[in-house]
Amino acid sequence: ALTGKLAARVDVAESLALRGALSTGFRAPSLNQAWFNNVSTQYVIDPGTNELIPAQVLTSNNQDPVTRAFGVPKLAEEKSMNLSGGLIWRPTESWSVTGDLYWIGIRDRIVLTSRFSDGDPSIGADVASILAPFQDYGIGQAQFFANAVDTRTLGVDLVANWATSWRGGLLSLTTSVNLTSTEVTDINVPVSMAEKFSSGSLEDVKAVLFNREERNRLETALPRTSGHLGVDYSRNRFRLGLGANYFGKVLYRPTNPANDEDFGGKVLLDVDLGWQLRDGLRLEAGANNLLNTFPDRHRKAANLGSGNFPYSRRVTQFGMNGGFYFLRLAFDLSG
Repeated sequence: ALTGKLAARVDVAESLALRGALSTGFRAPSLNQAWFNNVSTQYVIDPGTNELIPAQVLTSNNQDPVTRAFGVPKLAEEKSMNLSGGLIWRPTESWSVTGDLYWIGIRDRIVLTSRFSDGDPSIGADVASILAPFQDYGIGQAQFFANAVDTRTLGVDLVANWATSWRGGLLSLTTSVNLTSTEVTDINVPVSMAEKFSSGSLEDVKAVLFNREERNRLETALPRTSGHLGVDYSRNRFRLGLGANYFGKVLYRPTNPANDEDFGGKVLLDVDLGWQLRDGLRLEAGANNLLNTFPDRHRKAANLGSGNFPYSRRVTQFGMNGGFYFLRLAFDLSG
């Protein structure tokens, strides 16, 4: 693959500079994407009852005859185009501000496809015939890694830093905001797959290859908005760090729109205290997610799975482990 990058920076004033870059890139398939094999029990929505039920799902590697039987070709590299531009501003010795806009286009992005099911009315008969040798194991669905989609990402990064001397120590403030939006611009149905499942329309095959829920994973399963505000103060042997992290809302969009749910934005607080006991020995205490904040819970019965899944398994903001509190003694043996 031939790639290139063009970057420039222009100082328009003593305290202001502009920068920009244009580049192309590629990423070869990873070992996991090419060779992963697995039979897993996944909880999926039964279209008849709208309830979560266990299903045996086969994930076959890219070289497997089963993968070829479904019309999935050999994995190719992903190709990308990246465009960015921004500014660096230092209005005073204490302040620095950066802002960047970026656009990233990825072609032939490797993703895990949706599940091909023998119960799908549009292509189920063909799926059942391919998976017939696995019926004794209860396997009625299959999925694969494939160069299935093209995506476009737009984003903004803003970062500001301020530092000053205060009461004999150093006080610093950091704040940042990120806005990011990823969109699936095209679903790439391989010719071999379209021919294999010709009993259904091309749109039916697209819906199976990369369905509504898989699109959700790329577009709205992670926060499009996030922010950070941090304060740090150090004096002699003492240090205190406080941080607030904002994670914007996420959307859950499963195959059945009746089960759609939104989960609101949250703020997590962190604290970190440090005391230098002597040279090479430091005592630290603190907390990540000090207030033990959790994401919103599922509200719809179909997503709860009889109460087994109070928090979403498909979309995430910051996990569901709650607060983490620590006390540690750090040794520096380098001296």
